[in-house]
Amino acid sequence: MSNTLDSSTPISEEEVVASTIAQRCSQPRKRQDLITSIRRDSTTTCDMTRESIEGPEEISKEDRILRAWVAWKVSVAYKHAYAATSFGLISLEVIFRIMRQIDALDL
Repeated sequence: MSNTLDSSTPISEEEVVASTIAQRCSQPRKRQDLITSIRRDSTTTCDMTRESIEGPEEISKEDRILRAWVAWKVSVAYKHAYAATSFGLISLEVIFRIMRQIDALDL
């Protein structure tokens, strides 16, 4: 199954992030099945991307932040590429989550 209702209109990054499809379809079931598929696939992709950015568990939190910062810089450098914005948002989420973990240790 492709991630589009018809072959002439590819799904946008915004639709993937929002887990929806803006285009209407005469077959509501087909549209809902596609939305469910997109949600499942994007969740898996985001989880895998997040894990790749963070790296192995044995590296320090500071090194994880550095890896995420580099990922953020890549997303900015390639901002016109498909999914660059999502990649950047995942990178920032990693940075902020790890910073909260470090901050909790300092209390």
